[in-house]
Amino acid sequence: MIDDDGFLEELRREFLAEGASLLELWEESFLKLEETENKAEEISTIFRVAHSFNGGSSAVGYADMAAFAHIVEDLLSIIKKDPSILTTEIVSLLLKCGDAFKQKIAFLNGSDSTDWEITVLSFDLNDKLLMLGHSGGHQAPHAESSRPTPVVETAPEAELTDEMKAD
Repeated sequence: MIDDDGFLEELRREFLAEGASLLELWEESFLKLEETENKAEEISTIFRVAHSFNGGSSAVGYADMAAFAHIVEDLLSIIKKDPSILTTEIVSLLLKCGDAFKQKIAFLNGSDSTDWEITVLSFDLNDKLLMLGHSGGHQAPHAESSRPTPVVETAPEAELTDEMKAD
C-alpha cells in the first residue's frame, strides 16, 4: 500500500507528464488556428487544456500554477464565447502562457532551475481581461512559491458570540 505522501508524489508525477502532453496539444491547436475556418473548435481545445491545468495543479497542491491557469482560463472563456475577439496580440500572450506552463513543468521535474517569474504575464492577462470587460482582479500568483502548497483543511467558522460582535 502506498502512503499518502507517496500517493501524492505519484499523482504529481502523472500530472506533470500529462501536462507536457497537454502543452503539445496546446501548441498544435494554436497552429491550427491559423489554418482553419472553424476557430471555435481549436479555441475550445485550448480552453480545455487551461481548464485541465487549473484543476490538475490545484488537486496536487501546485497553487501558484492553479492561480495562473485560472487567469488564463478566464481569458479563454471570454474568447470561447466570442472567437472574433481573438487577435494576434492575444494569441501571442496565450503562447507566452504556454511557455510559462512549460517552464514550470520543467522546474518541477528538476530539469530547469530558473525561477518561475510570471508576475508581468499575469498582469498582462488581467489587463486584457479588463479591456474585454471582465472584472479581472486576480492577484498574480506568487512566483517564489515554487514548492507545492499543502492543502489545508479549515474548521467551519464558529458563530460570533454577542461579545465578539460588540468588539
